[in-house]
Amino acid sequence: MQLVNETNPDAETQAEIRYRQKRFELAEVLRGTETILHLAQKGDWEAVEELERMRKSDIAVCFSGLDVLEMPLLKEALGTLASMNDQIMELVAQARQESLQACDELRKARQATNDYQAQHGTGELAAY
Repeated sequence: MQLVNETNPDAETQAEIRYRQKRFELAEVLRGTETILHLAQKGDWEAVEELERMRKSDIAVCFSGLDVLEMPLLKEALGTLASMNDQIMELVAQARQESLQACDELRKARQATNDYQAQHGTGELAAY
């Protein structure tokens, strides 16, 4: 029977363990961001909002206590994260613009209906 070494891992082993943990956390953030991007592309804004709240805490955990010198993949991962965030923001802006257009079209249609009814004596619709 072999005894298990009960001493603490050396600094190099600890650094490797920490590096792997941070790498895993970063991969989770990237996967979550990718999921958010796909949901945004589908227009599932409720799911986007819910996952974004969770992602914020994941990002905080991922980047807490981060030593840039021991994270050579950090630059690439941050570039990917920023790119996906830009795409998400573009989709949000586009959806917002489409919503504003739909509201404006609805307002114009209601006004036209009210104008028609006012001219023909049928009364005015309630304004929403």
